[in-house]
Amino acid sequence: MEYGIMLPTLDRNFNIDDELDRLNQLKNINELRIWFRDLPATQKIDSDEGIAMDPLLAIQYVLSKYGFLKLGIGVLNTSFRNIMLTIRELITLGNLVNTENLIIGVGSGEKELLFKDSNISWSEKSLNFEFWLTEYNHHFNNLEQNGRINLKNHYYSMGALKQIPRLAVATKNIDMVNKFDKLIDSNIIWLSNLEDISKLKQKIKNKKLIMFLPISINNAVKKIEIIQFEDRDILVMTEEILKLYLRELEKFGVNEVIFSIIPGSNLNFLDNLYKF
Repeated sequence: MEYGIMLPTLDRNFNIDDELDRLNQLKNINELRIWFRDLPATQKIDSDEGIAMDPLLAIQYVLSKYGFLKLGIGVLNTSFRNIMLTIRELITLGNLVNTENLIIGVGSGEKELLFKDSNISWSEKSLNFEFWLTEYNHHFNNLEQNGRINLKNHYYSMGALKQIPRLAVATKNIDMVNKFDKLIDSNIIWLSNLEDISKLKQKIKNKKLIMFLPISINNAVKKIEIIQFEDRDILVMTEEILKLYLRELEKFGVNEVIFSIIPGSNLNFLDNLYKF
């Protein structure tokens, strides 16, 4: 089982250096994947402010200044991203840094209100996501090592890279995962029950399964409690219960857990993960 932490972790306006200085104090930081979100805009709803920071730019900054070994984007918001520009950004990133330990997640994402306020069709987001993946897949399969790509019998140069990165997709649409089998490396899901996880894993046996786990550690509770927010639930549990829960998740097929915590939470449990 691998573990990651989703930013932000601090209970104040986002400052990337404050966040990373805090994480850098963890003993096992190089075993932990640091995840960035891709939110075009955020609202202060519940305890989820998110990060209004471009993840691709943030990752380059983190790698140049901190050198963390494992990073992830969870997930690039395809509904708000131009496919050609995003591919160029990923090619550029691939030429600047070692992307072996970088997971690039993609999804149709965001809240319905932002779609409406941005004049983007909410009802067509699944179709747009499939079109986005189709275009990315064409580049993935056809980009030549010299950086040339054939688009409708016309050649263009997009920068040389041996291989455009494979993707992790945030979807439960198995048909879509199978359609882009060679392109997709992992499947990202939100908090799910064990039965649903098991059924999904049976259908995507050759894919890594990554799950977001919204969590708060409280060693005073007797059992798992739930804090309900407008658009998400947070599980409250002790470290001992977490240890048992993670073993169950691994047993049912989860390969990596991304902890999404209430900003301001104690992070000591992240070091203790590797003692389980």
